[in-house]
Amino acid sequence: MDILFDATVFELPFSGIAKSTLYLYNACLELNDALAFTGFIRNQVSYPLPSRYRIEKLKRSLLGRRYTSSSISRIISKNNFKAIHFPWNGHIPKNLLGIKKIMTLHDVLPLEIPLYFQDERQRIKYCSEIQYDLNQADIIFTDSEYSKLKMIENFVLSKEPIVLPFGPTINQLPSSDYTHKECFFIYVGGYDKRKGIKSMLKSFFYLHQARKIDYKLLMIGNYKFIDAETEEIFNQCSSAGIVKQIGYISDTSLAEYYSKAIGLIYLSKYEGFGLPPLEAMSLGCPVITTKYTSLPEVCSDAVLYVEPENVQDVANAISSLASSTELRLRLHAKGKVQASKFTWKKSAEIFLNAIQQK
Repeated sequence: MDILFDATVFELPFSGIAKSTLYLYNACLELNDALAFTGFIRNQVSYPLPSRYRIEKLKRSLLGRRYTSSSISRIISKNNFKAIHFPWNGHIPKNLLGIKKIMTLHDVLPLEIPLYFQDERQRIKYCSEIQYDLNQADIIFTDSEYSKLKMIENFVLSKEPIVLPFGPTINQLPSSDYTHKECFFIYVGGYDKRKGIKSMLKSFFYLHQARKIDYKLLMIGNYKFIDAETEEIFNQCSSAGIVKQIGYISDTSLAEYYSKAIGLIYLSKYEGFGLPPLEAMSLGCPVITTKYTSLPEVCSDAVLYVEPENVQDVANAISSLASSTELRLRLHAKGKVQASKFTWKKSAEIFLNAIQQK
């Protein structure tokens, strides 16, 4: 089967949706040698794709559109594509006929995050665009049961979304003696308000001021503070030598940080899936997170749950993990078991079965 896909996601830095899309396709190719993936782009990919992937360049569309049905149809007419996948939350062009249309809508979190839209007009526009894509798609995938539920609550669906969870996107490291951990916690992810960074920093500052821990917090990811208060708290922590920004790092380096850290702190309240906790668990790193949105679905009982805006609650969890080797070992073992339930092979099987049956 030849599958065409929207490769414009690979024009972005290699993280998030781009990374999960490539891991899914790679797993599909491992299961079925007869598959072939061809991606279409507008500009240039930001990193080289494996040689098995063909890339077609679209003609530039007018009026600022991402692409048009005519530009995609020209590619389809030259090949024998059976299906087209839009892995980046839809954007299916009008009048795209004669091919099975597949979309992955990772979540509908904009409808849940407070003050996400500047006004009601923006919210209505978002809902209208998503509803159009859902109407056009022959197969709809989403990342979690939670995201599926919210799609059903907020949109009119003629077909039931199929849950297609992620697997870890970081390769396993050789096993090591877990009892000898280095003296730091980590945070991995973006700096959006929904990630709970302010509360995390306040908790660390409190613990150090109270002399309850002396471990540092390393923040991994491209950083950009969205409010002055959070930046001020970070500067206080940084001046005290409590927190350090690491920035964007390679997967190999990230795996090393996960495997050496006392624990991952991930206080997000809004997640369509929650990849950092899964990857941390897969590498034996204990996790402190929240019971909001999809996170309990990914983490089950293998993590410490906290109320993210309760600084004392977060601080207690950090202190407990820092002081108890027994607790760390228990979460290390349970996390490994929980993470093993999520694999790209399973995801690929779901993906291919859905395409072949419908």
